[in-house]
Amino acid sequence: MNSATGELTGVGLELLQQDDGSIKIANVEDDSPAQQAGILQGDILIDVDGTNTQGLAPEEVAVILR
Repeated sequence: MNSATGELTGVGLELLQQDDGSIKIANVEDDSPAQQAGILQGDILIDVDGTNTQGLAPEEVAVILR
């Protein structure tokens, strides 16, 4: 079960926060930078540019990704 509704980023990802605090990729837009980078639906983001994403809200992770 997901505890947040999702956050679209500027790189073509929809992020969801799982009950355990991890950030899951809910959707990858076609022809987006995220798809071109090989990110897949269902992947878990562990860190972004050295910042641990555990416990961060999807909105906070989206800011880091932009």
